[in-house]
Amino acid sequence: MCTSCTPLSVIHERLRTCGCRRSKLRDDILEILSASHATHSAPELITHLHEHGVQVNKTSVYRELDLLMIHQAIERVTDENESAFRYVFSHGSDHHHHLTCTHCNHIEIVTDTRLEEILTKTQELLAQNAAFTQIQHTLGFHGLCRNCTKQVA
Repeated sequence: MCTSCTPLSVIHERLRTCGCRRSKLRDDILEILSASHATHSAPELITHLHEHGVQVNKTSVYRELDLLMIHQAIERVTDENESAFRYVFSHGSDHHHHLTCTHCNHIEIVTDTRLEEILTKTQELLAQNAAFTQIQHTLGFHGLCRNCTKQVA
């Protein structure tokens, strides 16, 4: 195991071995997401890129986001109203759930394994009792983070 490898270098290597050439736009998107503990929408990423002198069009950004999701470099999560997609850097962990602040978009990974055990049992029960197979789930939690709670109080 590489002890000096960063999550970002691991992602770059994974993309390289899959035949994806590096691009400045892809590197910029990965840099923004890997440096943040918050979710970002595609329009926010575009604005951030423009503010830092990177001229891009919307189609190119969405194309890069799709490619990065396919190669599990980033994850797509929904906002609290499930009306818009937001993106977060994938730190290479297995299936997990997120806790997202509805005010500042800070994101944390839910680490309680009991939750996944309950959901797995629920999926098994659904498979037994319904005419479905290969059942999967998506679940996100939304609320105020510690910092935003202090600001509100």
